[in-house]
Amino acid sequence: STLLHSHNHGELSLFARQTVQWMFWPSLVMAIIMVALGADLLRLFGGDFVEGHKLMAILALGIVVRASVGPCESVLTMTGQERICALAYGVALGANLTLNVFLIPAYGLIGAACATAFAMVVEAVMLAFIVKRRSGFTMFVLSPVFAPLAKG
Repeated sequence: STLLHSHNHGELSLFARQTVQWMFWPSLVMAIIMVALGADLLRLFGGDFVEGHKLMAILALGIVVRASVGPCESVLTMTGQERICALAYGVALGANLTLNVFLIPAYGLIGAACATAFAMVVEAVMLAFIVKRRSGFTMFVLSPVFAPLAKG
């Protein structure tokens, strides 16, 4: 908030893109651990729960993709773009509901997990695109993070 109100666009861009790094890498590590140990963890609740391991892996993929763009919604909210942010959430919800209608009857819980993971991808792509268009900087984990040039 301080960076936003100081009108220091370069520092705000650097900070926002660093937060993507801070969010993504721990999320990726936890997702890998969760998927690797998921069957054993689910077995603690009973043998029938192990079947949920596939669902866990699909949802973990969606979570990791969503984490790859960091806190876009915070950037949008701080910059007065909460309406377009809400619209992106609404589109992702619509995609999730629509896909659930078609995928659950055909594929059951796997269909529901795929629909939800896909909606997370839609949300991530939309939010990152909106931040880029409205704020001028990229929030994606694989984009390079450069320190802003000093004005002089």
